[in-house]
Amino acid sequence: MNDKSVRILLVENEINDVRIARELLAETGDGKYYVEQVDQIKDALRRLGEDSFDTVLLDMSPQQGIAVDAIARIGEVAPKSAIVVLCDHFDELLSLQVVQAGAQDFLVKWQGDGFLLARSIRYAIEHKKEKDYLSRLACYDGLTGLANRTLFRELLDKTLFQATQNYQSFALMFLDLDHFKEINDTLGHDMGDRLLVLVARRLQGCIRTSDIIARLGGDEFTIIQRSISSTPRQGTGQQEIEVVTRKIIQVMKQPFVIGDNVLHVGVSLGIAVFPEHGADTLTLLKNADTSMYYAKERGRRNYQFYFPGMRTKANRRLEMERNLRDALGRGEMVIYYQPQFGLQTNEIIGVTACLRWKLQGKEQLLMPEDFLPVAEETGIIVPIGEWLINQVCAQHRAWRAIGLSPLRITVSLSSRQLRQAALAGVIEQALKQNEMDAKYFEVELNEDLMMESVSAHDPTLDCLKLIGISIAINNFGSGSFSLNCLKRLPIDTLKIDSSIVHNLARSPDDVAIIAAIITMARCMRMGVMAEGVEDSTQIDALLEQGCFMAQGNYLSPPLSSWGFLRLTKKNHSLPPGKVFLHQV
Repeated sequence: MNDKSVRILLVENEINDVRIARELLAETGDGKYYVEQVDQIKDALRRLGEDSFDTVLLDMSPQQGIAVDAIARIGEVAPKSAIVVLCDHFDELLSLQVVQAGAQDFLVKWQGDGFLLARSIRYAIEHKKEKDYLSRLACYDGLTGLANRTLFRELLDKTLFQATQNYQSFALMFLDLDHFKEINDTLGHDMGDRLLVLVARRLQGCIRTSDIIARLGGDEFTIIQRSISSTPRQGTGQQEIEVVTRKIIQVMKQPFVIGDNVLHVGVSLGIAVFPEHGADTLTLLKNADTSMYYAKERGRRNYQFYFPGMRTKANRRLEMERNLRDALGRGEMVIYYQPQFGLQTNEIIGVTACLRWKLQGKEQLLMPEDFLPVAEETGIIVPIGEWLINQVCAQHRAWRAIGLSPLRITVSLSSRQLRQAALAGVIEQALKQNEMDAKYFEVELNEDLMMESVSAHDPTLDCLKLIGISIAINNFGSGSFSLNCLKRLPIDTLKIDSSIVHNLARSPDDVAIIAAIITMARCMRMGVMAEGVEDSTQIDALLEQGCFMAQGNYLSPPLSSWGFLRLTKKNHSLPPGKVFLHQV
């Protein structure tokens, strides 16, 4: 202990005992003990609420009439104060009870000299500090300093009890960072930890002082927004909650600068409100968690309030995840091939591999948008992606074996695939096993994924280029890809988004956009391909602007490997000006 004054609150109604206590502490001769006396426990609780004391000396002799529960009440009002219980005789049962209730020491009243009393007080204060420190370690996250899972559950239970007693409402939010695992995988756990600390600080700046924020583990955070004015059904409460959620989403959109790295992470939020979305903690936890996953499925970087239909959707998602894990083993994944055409010659110049899922016992094929988000979220996309790469290379070899001229095959990559350090090796091995020249293999990524690659200084694309693989950006023009990013990445082809192509005949602005893209691509020595062509007027407009490569259902829908083979044998080269609709 240091030399500052020790403030003691003595709860004692016997004047003689008060005098003895003061005299004993005066015997120490250092004059640092300040003693304030009150007669009853109610007075002690009042003073503890008004001022701070290092120690409470609590006389629990029978004539005082103070029960053991007074210790817990003192702990609630003054959690930092040590407690030393006094009694006029030794009582083994009482000594055990008071320590279990939270007291730091038990003394027989005025047994020994002042140095013994002072030593007991010093011990109690140090013991209290040590206990509080250990309690903090057990209840707070060591990385961010936020409440941990254990303390969060205690605080949630307490909040629910108080809200029930006072007929109040509160919101429980679940937050999850988007694509955090990829940052951990590519830049290391130390960088991930530094990011989590910055995220915690930003979140703390978004909430009120009365709210509670906790880190459950990994990149999962929770917020308890206490005492909202009403429930979402009444309107005002929803607005109050949305002020916080919108602030969080907006703040998290700003880049995180850590050393030389500029990191972009979004956040998905799920919200459950008491009592509308659950009257107990377990139900609220489940519904907030369900809402968070629903937010991820809705495109991430958004918030969703719970509604009853979500549970059904969540169960369907879990069922899909279970089935998806076994889909490869059951042979349910199917690859279709959509031809790419040279518009000047009407020749097939390549194909795009299109993944489909044929569920066991069902005729309907599931499209990528139906299952790939779940595959990406769970990591199942990695084995599926490796299977797809090996299958298309094997198909390329099979087509060559029966006399087809080598064609470029395009495969789409997801964020999680691109973050796999082994990706380049997987592709290189598949090419080698199937004796396929790398110039016939192309990978395509969307604009947002390309921007993430630039921000994270991802070397994967450079590795792919060294192998000889072509790289394309699909859906180009639909996002906010900067020219600076385009300059820094090894891109070979820009694929114009179908929404721009769709309006060519009706929108001069879209014509101008395509003209600008084509001019820019030529200056940067890139190819240009139009996606989603739907009619002949679009083809004419593309040719007029100088875009000579395209694909879309008007030209040909995605075909089975057999259907594609039949098409190439029947229509390998069509006379110029013919309609491009190919039914197989």
